[in-house]
Amino acid sequence: QTISFDTHRFVKRMTENGMSEKMAEALADEHVQLLEGNLATRQQLENVNKDTKLALAKIDSRLTARITEVAAQLSARISEVEATLNARMAEIEAKLTGQIKEVEAKLTTRMAEIESGLLRWMVGLLIAQGGIVVSLIKLI
Repeated sequence: QTISFDTHRFVKRMTENGMSEKMAEALADEHVQLLEGNLATRQQLENVNKDTKLALAKIDSRLTARITEVAAQLSARISEVEATLNARMAEIEAKLTGQIKEVEAKLTTRMAEIESGLLRWMVGLLIAQGGIVVSLIKLI
């Protein structure tokens, strides 16, 4: 595709403004060469656009794949951490349960000792009271 450049109009304007016709024609030729050599055609722009879209699609595909990969790795790591935490919590729960049972056993033993002491004290008190009652009955 060629660029539309009106060389006749260009030369006419240049000569009307004081430039020689030969110089204006040379300048017009250079403009044509410059325009044809440096401006992209519509087809070239469409090709660049198509290439850019393809490149972006490839990048998008790679990024999507990488995001999926990272998400899977993070999910696996989260599962590992969760399993570790669950195991640690189970250990702590077992340890605490053991300690609670140990304290319960000590408290039960101590309560039995106190109960036994109270029972001995009450029996002693009853015997003493019985002795007092017997002594009082003898006095009467």
